[in-house]
Amino acid sequence: MSDLLKITTLGGLSLQCSGEPIRGFVSRKVDALLVYLAANPREHPREVLGEMLWDDLPQNRTMSYLRTALSSLQQQLSPYLIVTRQTISIDPESNYWLDIQELESVMDASDAEWEQRNGFSRLTAKNLEQAINLYQGTFLEGFHIRDARGFEGWMILEQERLRNRTLEAMYRLGEYYLERAQHSTGIATMTRMLQLDPLSEQAHRLLMQMLAQSGQRSAAIAQFEHGRQILEDELGVEPEQETIELYEKILAGEVSTETPSSTPHNLPTPVTPFIDRPTELRQITEQLDRVECRLLTIVGTGGIGKTRLAVEAAHQLLPDYPQGIYFVSCAPLDRAQAVIRAIANTLNISAKGDSPLLDELIHYLRNQEILLILDNFEHLVDGADILSQLLDGTPGLKLLVTSRERLNLQEEWLYQVEALSCPESLKDPNALRYPSIKLFVQSVQRVQPDFDAEAEVQPIIQICQLVDGMPLAIELAASWARVMTCDQIVDEITQSLDFLSTTLRNIPERHRSLRAVFDSSWHMLEDEEQRVLRQLSIFRGGFHPDAARKVTAVSLLTLSGLVDKSLLTLVNGRYQIHELLRQYAHRKLADNSEELRAVRAAHSIYFAGYMEARETRLTNNRTDSTYSEVIQEVDNVVAGWQFALENSDHETIGRFMRPIYRLLDIQSRYLDGEQIFKSAAERLGASLDGGNNVIQARALLLRASCLQTIARYDEAEHLVNVALPTFRSHESPWELRIALASLGAIVYARGEYRQAQALFEEAYALIRKTGGDPVIMLLRLSDIATVLGEYQRARSILEDALNFLKDSSGKQSQMRFLLTLGDINLKLGDFDEARKNFEEARQISIDLEATNSGAVAYVSLARTAFAVGNYEEAAELCRQSISMFETIHNKWGRAFALLHLGKINHKLGNHAEAKHQYRTGLEIADEVGSPWLTSATMRQLAQVNRLLGNEAEARKNLLDSLRIALEIKALPLAMDAIAGIADIQAQEYPEQAARSAAFVVNQPVSEFETRQAAQRTLDNTATHLPPDMLDHIQAEISGQSIEDMAHALLENSAN
Repeated sequence: MSDLLKITTLGGLSLQCSGEPIRGFVSRKVDALLVYLAANPREHPREVLGEMLWDDLPQNRTMSYLRTALSSLQQQLSPYLIVTRQTISIDPESNYWLDIQELESVMDASDAEWEQRNGFSRLTAKNLEQAINLYQGTFLEGFHIRDARGFEGWMILEQERLRNRTLEAMYRLGEYYLERAQHSTGIATMTRMLQLDPLSEQAHRLLMQMLAQSGQRSAAIAQFEHGRQILEDELGVEPEQETIELYEKILAGEVSTETPSSTPHNLPTPVTPFIDRPTELRQITEQLDRVECRLLTIVGTGGIGKTRLAVEAAHQLLPDYPQGIYFVSCAPLDRAQAVIRAIANTLNISAKGDSPLLDELIHYLRNQEILLILDNFEHLVDGADILSQLLDGTPGLKLLVTSRERLNLQEEWLYQVEALSCPESLKDPNALRYPSIKLFVQSVQRVQPDFDAEAEVQPIIQICQLVDGMPLAIELAASWARVMTCDQIVDEITQSLDFLSTTLRNIPERHRSLRAVFDSSWHMLEDEEQRVLRQLSIFRGGFHPDAARKVTAVSLLTLSGLVDKSLLTLVNGRYQIHELLRQYAHRKLADNSEELRAVRAAHSIYFAGYMEARETRLTNNRTDSTYSEVIQEVDNVVAGWQFALENSDHETIGRFMRPIYRLLDIQSRYLDGEQIFKSAAERLGASLDGGNNVIQARALLLRASCLQTIARYDEAEHLVNVALPTFRSHESPWELRIALASLGAIVYARGEYRQAQALFEEAYALIRKTGGDPVIMLLRLSDIATVLGEYQRARSILEDALNFLKDSSGKQSQMRFLLTLGDINLKLGDFDEARKNFEEARQISIDLEATNSGAVAYVSLARTAFAVGNYEEAAELCRQSISMFETIHNKWGRAFALLHLGKINHKLGNHAEAKHQYRTGLEIADEVGSPWLTSATMRQLAQVNRLLGNEAEARKNLLDSLRIALEIKALPLAMDAIAGIADIQAQEYPEQAARSAAFVVNQPVSEFETRQAAQRTLDNTATHLPPDMLDHIQAEISGQSIEDMAHALLENSAN
């Protein structure tokens, strides 16, 4: 959909698109054309528009001007127009808003209701009041264009028409307010009307009446004098006789004062403050305002606040029912026929002679507009037909019913009451504003006035979460605050539903405990409904109909019946059960251990199949529909998995494992995964010496994969080696691929690049043979080529990966590709491209909520910012990366980010801080067994030690870095160490320094940053050498290998 085009014309012209002013039209006539098209949404011949906007010109010039104006309009607002060779129009389906259309739409509806009812409903009056606020001045006030008499004439007619309609609507609204004695609102409306039309005598009279009736007699007299003076000054006439008679009545005190609360009623007086539920109240009152709504049932489970909402809504509706609003409690009644007697008693009506009481009641109510509230009707539903009979003979009667079960009458309108909202997070800064929290705090403060809610906010949130926002449960929990802390209340609710009770004598028996509330609903269920509700309690967080049918064998008819009885709710095709009701029903299920076990087993098997069916569709895109479906069921999946573990159900555990691993991988929950698959392995009887079958070995492997990701390499390697033979012998391609990839990652981290290459190549070949996404393996192979300095080979591998990516929509693979490509661009000095690659990868990581890859993207962006001298930005990016790595317990990643944060602090002059970061990184590198990290960090530590005056230590750091880099064949890293050694040599041995630096500059494996550092050293030493010395050095090193140069430096240092 296009952005909102907003056209405001009342009080002047304003044009906005997406909240921004529209500027740049070639002339004011373009504005005029747009307004005319929007105000008249139909096709307009071009000739007619031209004649309207350009006076007395030949048609060819008129059409030329129109084309120019239309072109200007189309340049900015083409999506909102329909243009043909003959006609132009606004697109009525486009996303535009015009204030006069909004105003007239509401006035049309209010006029129709006024004609039908000779008055307004409360909803119509409210809508009209809001619409009239749009009238901020004359239509197109101050808007003028030259030589456009046609448009000017249309504008003037519209100004007068809209003004008259608005004044008429204001006057009718004033009459509505006067009738309901809503004097303050009415006075404001009439005052505004007189500002628009000071000569309206009927408006003066209405304002005088309102002032007098509201007790402002002097103001009413002054208003008469003010109106009389205006009539004399402007028209030279006296007020009309009707105005004078009203004035004389006011002088004589014959106009009585009226108050808006004159409606007879017996509404209960609340004993506790009402927690504001503005949306619910507005929706209920708006429903009742509708002419066609005669019977509104407020439905919801016991304790959800139905009665309180009904009473509060009735108080708001008192001005709309001057003949009365009456409350009838149905709780003590034992049959529906008794409702008629209860209503009659409330209205003081008795039967006359032999006439049935229902007939007498209908006769009494036939010509009255009354609202009856029938409270707690659920146990009388079977006889609800009596209400239809009552409504048939009483056109002015409306019924507001509260019930746990819908009445299933043709006349019935429904309003479902939900629980009070509560914070999702214990750290929500706005927690005290939530209705559930407010209710708890107010309830506690009635018995403990000095209660400090801010100090107890977290346990209060927990309480409201545990009771799922149910008002009665919140009040029952709060009643214990006089003898318990909020933390203790949390503990008690967690342990027992029976804790939620009270001994207060003036609370109805059915509301003194949640168990009593639920008991009353339970006893009204049929046996089959009780069985189904018991068994449905096995589901956590709701369920789909298919799951319910397969786990409990329930029929859709029974599910529908439970919805009608407010025991289930249906939201977007998914059934929900209030958590406290679920606990109650689950206690019933637990009373029969055989039934409980059978239902748990069916539930576990169902969700194993559910996850198995979605495994291949689970992607790293968290906005994907499959991921959303699985997350919605995650509580059920966990419950099903736990049952399978508890019962050592090998087959079901095996079906769960792969999809659970996939889900944990998407969420970067590797520490959780390690524990989950450790438990699975133990339950399956797999020992650390070997798995007896594929399922046992799979548990060991998936635990190993999680361990490898969080850099616990030794444990991971052992587990993979234990499981690998099983996968080879059973030809299990999926498991074999994971095993090879995990081993490859482990040996790669240790610097054993050729072995890692062989493992990744085997995994790649397996994927090509058995199917799957080969991109990740290609990227790993590219990583190896890059770290070995084989940049052309790395690019070639990336080209192969790109071909696969073109045929794939996998965001995860795209992200990894961008990170790898960015790394190569960074090392080759193409910083702009590298930044684009990393930024795109970072955005994908956010979309996928891929924490690990996101952390890599942040540290990569930090490296890029560092390379171009943006050190403060680089530091912030590095800190963000470290925080993310810590969240998922990735020690290798944290050490890598610390390495680069140290480099940044070194550049910023924070040498002690940089040294601390390098030392921390070295400890982690040693812990995870990463020689590459050790070598890279040693290289940077040398820089800081030199600046701190520790020359000998710096030299040792560099030599250690070089030695490790040689051992693991990390040639680019070796070149970096040699560049550092050259810098040290330059102080005493310029010729040796030049030789080392020139060697680094000439090596293709040298990274851009390394080559720059070596070039600076070479340039500095060249000034201290004979003119032909550099040529001699270049010839000398031209045939020397990296290993020879490195070994020579190491041997010289030993000597």
